[in-house]
Amino acid sequence: MQHFKLSCAKGATITCYLLNDRPSRNPDRSPRPGILLVPGGGYHCVVDHEQECVAVRFLGMGYHVFILNYTVNEDGTKPIHALALEQLAEAMALIRNHAGDWHLDPRRLTVAGFSAGGHLAGCLAVHWHRDWLYQRTGLSPEIIRPDAVILAYPVTTTGSFAHKGSIDHLLGSDASAEELRLYSLEEQVTEQVPPLFIWHTQEDEFVPVEGTFLFAQACIRAGVSTELHIFPKNRHGLSLADKETAWEEKISVDPHIANWFPLCAEWLELILHN
Repeated sequence: MQHFKLSCAKGATITCYLLNDRPSRNPDRSPRPGILLVPGGGYHCVVDHEQECVAVRFLGMGYHVFILNYTVNEDGTKPIHALALEQLAEAMALIRNHAGDWHLDPRRLTVAGFSAGGHLAGCLAVHWHRDWLYQRTGLSPEIIRPDAVILAYPVTTTGSFAHKGSIDHLLGSDASAEELRLYSLEEQVTEQVPPLFIWHTQEDEFVPVEGTFLFAQACIRAGVSTELHIFPKNRHGLSLADKETAWEEKISVDPHIANWFPLCAEWLELILHN
């Protein structure tokens, strides 16, 4: 496996994990699918338990994996607005532009976001085709569009069920009504949204599950292929819900919720290979 880090044009970095193609592992030398992980952290940091441990699981499925480390508002004084979304778009373009070198299938590139990283991934899902994003990045919609999107306990709305800390770090506490609407995912859904896999816990104490319902309902109304799993128990930020990603072990290890990953793996095979 190759492991290296690249810089994006707008200040983000991408950590790359590329599997080697041994004849016994990939006998027909078919290009591999890729997945770009977007960790959470409330737009004030990028947490580590949604990075390498998750990458290892997808590597085991035969995916090349990339982790985006994007710009955040660490002290709450410098809202980032569209910058992180531009960085995510740049990362998608960079990966697709290297598809031939990296033996990657550019038509099977998924984005997976957690918490505030789920909001960022969701923003790409709803805005990839917008003229304003093209004008800011110069990147064609086709090169930044995700082929599938995974959202784990995502921040989705800027309305009454928002995670206020994330939205304030993203837009500032004095954001205009127009800005708030632009970044409220349920307000931006069209039939152009790629297929979605979403999961959340009902007892999430930081990011209200109602926001996920609003977004999923908007997607279903628009005819977007949407798989949604709501687990009735447990907290926010569980990642894989196993010992490797536990940050408060007794409650963060949950074998039932850990089933989200095999469910997601099965869903990805159906979406990307059919």
